[in-house]
Amino acid sequence: MKLGIFLYLFALPMCAAAERSMQGPSGSGLAAIADAHSMQANAKSSGQILVKSRSDRLQLAAAEEVNVSALPATMSTPGTYVLSQDLVLDSSSFHQAISIRSSDVILDCQGKRISVSVPDGGLEGVFIASSLSEVTVMNCVLEGFDYGVRGGSGGTGLKILNNELHDGGNIGIYVSGNDTHVVGNRIIAQHYTDDSSTSGIGIMLSSFDGTSSMPSSGALIQDNFIVGLKGREQAMGIQIVGSTGAQVLGNKILDISADDQGAYVYAIFLRASYRWPKPPGVDVLTSGTIIRSNELMLRQHPLNTFAYATDGIALDPIECVGNLSIGFAKSAFSRCVTASNNIESGTLYPMLINGSQPRVQ
Repeated sequence: MKLGIFLYLFALPMCAAAERSMQGPSGSGLAAIADAHSMQANAKSSGQILVKSRSDRLQLAAAEEVNVSALPATMSTPGTYVLSQDLVLDSSSFHQAISIRSSDVILDCQGKRISVSVPDGGLEGVFIASSLSEVTVMNCVLEGFDYGVRGGSGGTGLKILNNELHDGGNIGIYVSGNDTHVVGNRIIAQHYTDDSSTSGIGIMLSSFDGTSSMPSSGALIQDNFIVGLKGREQAMGIQIVGSTGAQVLGNKILDISADDQGAYVYAIFLRASYRWPKPPGVDVLTSGTIIRSNELMLRQHPLNTFAYATDGIALDPIECVGNLSIGFAKSAFSRCVTASNNIESGTLYPMLINGSQPRVQ
């Protein structure tokens, strides 16, 4: 009995100290935890995500899901936003279905469809504002938009994952910024929609902010499927403009075409981001690109079709390995700094690669 009383008396000051440490000097502690739960509940009931420090934002983003039930929708606070039903944008009144204007946002459409009432030029499925970080757009089905996903200028950590875009307009996915990942998307029947546009493009990666002399860096374009893309004067599966060290891996680019006679068709196209008027040293060059394990195929080849091409200014990829090219008129890999284990079939004008011929079937 005496021992039990002694342990009880010994534990009292320890419990008091623990309670004081939880409260802290400002009396936060348990009361603050209760307040936080109350504020989160209020935020959830009002459809808002509570924004405090970055760590608070990340914790709340993981804990909260906000259902998007109508279009247009704007995401101006961190969090996870989901769709539980297909939605249609009234394109006679609005041109952006979803606008993301906060960092630390996840948009998960959960396989639901976002479409337009009437297809028209300039419509955007998902727009991502400038200078944001850690934005993810995933599992969306985007139908009939001139730009399926566009933005990311000046930002970091943008991820476009596992989306399906079909029957769209000029560019399926048009992004910039650093450490941008475009992975596992399906772009089907993308084609130009108005007379002002001359190109149909599946995926376009631009310079860091799309305008300055700073190239984007750290991009990954992987395991995307692009089929049925059409342009008027040019058609491009993947275009990289003003970027360094981009990796183009495991993509399938099939059945690209252009309408005009003499038009150019490119499966993968690298170019500089030019400035005009053109003082020296202001072009944003593309360099260090790795092109590996891609499958590039056409059913028929007019003369101006390229499985891979550059416009000749410091743009040669550092590595082209294990790619398959079928049905293009001109050699896919003649300008790669390092080329190995590439297979070309049906190429009209194969060229030497670093003194050796590619495997041509």
